[in-house]
Amino acid sequence: MYGRGGPAAGWAATLIITDLAAKIGATVVTAGKEQAAIQHVYAGDRISDLLNHAGRGTLLVSHLPAIQVIRLAELMDLPAVCVVGGGRATAGSPCQGASPEPEAVAAAQRHGTSLLVSPAELLETCGRIYECLCQERLA
Repeated sequence: MYGRGGPAAGWAATLIITDLAAKIGATVVTAGKEQAAIQHVYAGDRISDLLNHAGRGTLLVSHLPAIQVIRLAELMDLPAVCVVGGGRATAGSPCQGASPEPEAVAAAQRHGTSLLVSPAELLETCGRIYECLCQERLA
């Protein structure tokens, strides 16, 4: 996992949210700023850590399917949040293994935050994102 100061720092690679979602196998729950470029990624589950490491152009990756993560995205003007497979499962969800709380989905829609759900766990999701960034950098 990496954040603003990690391997992505100084790289020319950026990804559009819709392209990234397709490449990592994530479901786009709310479209929001889907054409925004992701320049940084930060993964974690503590709101204080997310707050300290998030910045413009950052994709937050977390197990937390709660509205607090969306509110953080609003506060920091982040383009997207990706909830990973450790989230709360809901019957009938199109996402296998994770589903954000309905309040979080509504808040993301109101604010225009892209909300993604990855069926993979945190480590695997971050690995997929890292591979995408590496491929983009080499392209």
